[in-house]
This record gives sequence, structure tokens and C-alpha cells, in this order.
Amino acid sequence: MNKITVLLLFVLLAMVPWFFFGGPDYYSLRSVKFLWNFGHIVFFATAVFWSLRVFNVLANRSLGFQCLVVVLVTTVAGVLIEWLQYGLGRQVDIYDLIRNITGGLLALLWFPAAAHVANRRWLYFGRGIVTTLVLSQLFILSMILIDEWRVKNNQPQLSQFDSVYELSRWDRYDFSEALVEDPVKHGDYAFKVALTTDKYSGVALKYFYRDWRAYDVLQVSIFNPDDSDLSLV
Repeated sequence: MNKITVLLLFVLLAMVPWFFFGGPDYYSLRSVKFLWNFGHIVFFATAVFWSLRVFNVLANRSLGFQCLVVVLVTTVAGVLIEWLQYGLGRQVDIYDLIRNITGGLLALLWFPAAAHVANRRWLYFGRGIVTTLVLSQLFILSMILIDEWRVKNNQPQLSQFDSVYELSRWDRYDFSEALVEDPVKHGDYAFKVALTTDKYSGVALKYFYRDWRAYDVLQVSIFNPDDSDLSLV
């Protein structure tokens, strides 16, 4: 193995423990959680790239067969990792499996050997799909970073709902038609919350400015369309 192959192997071995130990907790920033999950794409892209450099068993097979093998291997490896994580108290995340497959296909389709396959049209199509998936993840990350910047710079205002991206700060059951233009007291939109008969019906603000030492009062503007009073907790 040459130096690059050895370096990639060390990177993979160094990343393996992070699947099971450490990482963000419930109170971590959204960007930290997202970057941690994005590590699945990085790891499996690196793993497949390293495997293609070391093992040449797929070089002469069709592109479809190569993609099928990568999808199967990354899926099995991903399920095994999720199962082991569950045993360590972590939650199983189906989206991690999708990120694993995305990373594996990214490495396969952009690996130099893939450029020599017979059907170039399918190669370019696959590259477009997998690249779009990765870029969409980076776009979401950029929106999260922008909103975290807004949280920091708009203190002590917690949320005014000027942007749909503010909704990622909240945890609720149903986000359909969450932003309404009437009635609005401040800003462009109001946050519509449909309460049900569930025991814990409502919303929860999960991501916000957290240093409250300089403040004594919390002001909330609420519009109740019903004639009867509503007790809030």
C-alpha cells in the first residue's frame, strides 16, 4: 500500500470509535449535531474509496453491479453500527443509513475507475444524483448556521418567525401551515399551533439563546381564536 492508502486507513481507524463514544448531546447546537451526522457520509466515502484502492474485484464489473455491491455492503455495515449503538444507549436513526449509502456511492461514482465504464450516461446520472444529495446536506447546514447566527444576534428575542428556517428551533408534532400571515403582532408571520387532546400537546423551543442572567421577564404574545379562555403551562 502507498502512503495515501495507509493514511486513509489510519483516518478510518481513528473515526470508528466516534460511532460509539462521545458526540453531541440533547443540548448541543443544531450545527454540531448535523456535522456529527454528516460524518457518516465522510466515513463511508473514505471507506469505499480506500477499499477500491486496495481491492480491485469490482473493476471489471458493470456499473450497476458495483453500485449494488456498495449499497448492500454499506447497508449491512450501517445496520450493524446502529445495532451496536443501540446497545450503548444511542438511538437508531434511519437517516444515518441513507447517509452511509450516499457516502459509499459518492466514492464509487467519482472514483477514477468508474470513468471507464461502458455506459457513461448512467455514470453521469448517478454522479448527479449523489452529488445533489450531498449538496442538499451542505445547504441545510448553511441554513442552520445562518439561523444560529440570527439567534445570537437577535438576543434577547427568542423567535419572531420572520423566516421558515426558524421552525427548526421548535419541536412539534405537525408543521403543516405553521406560519400564518394573520393575525401578526410583530414581523411578517405568526406561529400557528394546533392543540389536540393529547397529554403533551403543544410545542417546545429547543434551540435558543441560553444566558438569561441579565433578564427577569419573559414576554409572549399569543392569540386565542376561541371564545373560551385557555390555560397555558
